[in-house]
Amino acid sequence: MALPILGAVFTVPGLAREDGRRLKIRVEPVSGVAGSVQVLVTIAPDGHVKHVMPLGGDPALMNSAVAAIREWRYEVAAHESIATVELSFPG
Repeated sequence: MALPILGAVFTVPGLAREDGRRLKIRVEPVSGVAGSVQVLVTIAPDGHVKHVMPLGGDPALMNSAVAAIREWRYEVAAHESIATVELSFPG
């Protein structure tokens, strides 16, 4: 079974999304460095972030981004979803 791909790129401060699955709880990463990272996020049907896979960006920011994204919660859905997330750090 193929997983639905949201195809949305989430950016700070605004969020873009497809398929109606909204982000309910967002934890902002903490960093004093400017830059951005991209990750692939697997979202479980209950809304928790099941897996975060780094795709690219500043390695110095990746740990902070992954830790913050693991705390995010999405709306409940009938299926697992995958979203591409891009976080920008203003510095």
